Amino acid sequence: MNYFFAIFGGIISITVLFLVIYTILLIVNASYSKKDAIFRDRPATDDSFSQFDAHKLCISRKSVRRYTQKDIEPHTLDKIKAYISDETKMTGPFGSRIRVVLVSTDEAPGGKLSTRGKIKGAKYYLVGFEKPETRLIDFGYTFERLVLFCTQLGISTCWIGGTFNRSEFESVCELQEGEKIYIVCPIGYCDESEPKSKGNATEPDPNSHRPLYNIAFKGLYQKLRYSDQVIKENSKSDKIGNGISNQESIGQLSLLNALEAVQWSPSAVNCQPWRLFILENATNPNKHIIHFFVKKFGAFYPLNDCGIAMSNFTYVYGDKKGIFEIRKEQEIIQKQNMKDFQMKDDGLFPVLNEADEGLTYAATWVEL
Repeated sequence: MNYFFAIFGGIISITVLFLVIYTILLIVNASYSKKDAIFRDRPATDDSFSQFDAHKLCISRKSVRRYTQKDIEPHTLDKIKAYISDETKMTGPFGSRIRVVLVSTDEAPGGKLSTRGKIKGAKYYLVGFEKPETRLIDFGYTFERLVLFCTQLGISTCWIGGTFNRSEFESVCELQEGEKIYIVCPIGYCDESEPKSKGNATEPDPNSHRPLYNIAFKGLYQKLRYSDQVIKENSKSDKIGNGISNQESIGQLSLLNALEAVQWSPSAVNCQPWRLFILENATNPNKHIIHFFVKKFGAFYPLNDCGIAMSNFTYVYGDKKGIFEIRKEQEIIQKQNMKDFQMKDDGLFPVLNEADEGLTYAATWVEL
């Protein structure tokens, strides 16, 4: 009997240790994302989507953690089920088919699906799966489109990546061979009567994001420059360097709107890891080519988050206006001696000049 209690006590100790380590990682990641950062408040909208506006939809969408007991109407649930059954909609730009199921607490043992206290009142959840061959950039792209579809229906959502009881969710899902749950997402109606928590590591303030000129740049370099002086990424002035801040600095209102949709995209612990570098097409100066890079924060490699940003970009700018590609790394050899800042795309692997060493190439969007 003592042996049994010793084993049980050991399991409890290991579980507690894991939770402590996970919490520390969240706090560290949040500190990385906020270090020396300048944040701006989300623009106010009236939250009405009677006339579809993709830009407005992306800006207005927020992560909701507290839900009312109001049931989602059957016809709305049917629309969501039809969406996740559509293979075209559930396939990412690089070919990964993302499987998502809709589950309810009514199906769960004990009538609950736990998210370690982060979600309250939700009855329905969207559960997304990954396999070893799944491209996480495809997952983020595809699942974010589903989230925006729910938003258009008037349904609130929240991406949950790690703080959920895996065994409880697995009990209401039939996992296919090689699958594991990657994301769960509560859906329902926001409970406005509950106070909203703000600004801590596990529930970051959804209304504050980095300014646009910290995440989108003209040319294939990141360091802000004024004359020969190198300016830090989070410089308080948006009138210097190559960071994009307004329509004048980018030329097109439609492109600026798409970049703002990227700016307000959801990400793990609100770290906003994406960096966009906007170039002219060397063969057609009126067309843009945009390289997406991701910045590593702590222990996380946020390709899923980059997929979310890419999804919002094309959602606003137009899916049929361009294509995504991933350029081959061996082409880097041809550009080792690049001296000048590159403003026109040459069709090769994008190599950043004066880049932050934490940035990694993710994908390229080519305007058609």
